[in-house]
Amino acid sequence: MMELGHMPDTTERGLVQSRWTPGAPEEVRFLGMSAGIKPKESVPVTAYRCSKCGYLELYASPA
Repeated sequence: MMELGHMPDTTERGLVQSRWTPGAPEEVRFLGMSAGIKPKESVPVTAYRCSKCGYLELYASPA
């Protein structure tokens, strides 16, 4: 079963691992999309790449 979520990608902290967050992004006036993210609900995203063709698969599994 698939669950709706999103992967916000804006940060002021430099490079960070992408994270998947459940639900649709919420727009907060003056702050942009996904400003109301609850970090405890998000999970890290891991990417696997085929070395021959470059195909990517993304997984968001809790540790």
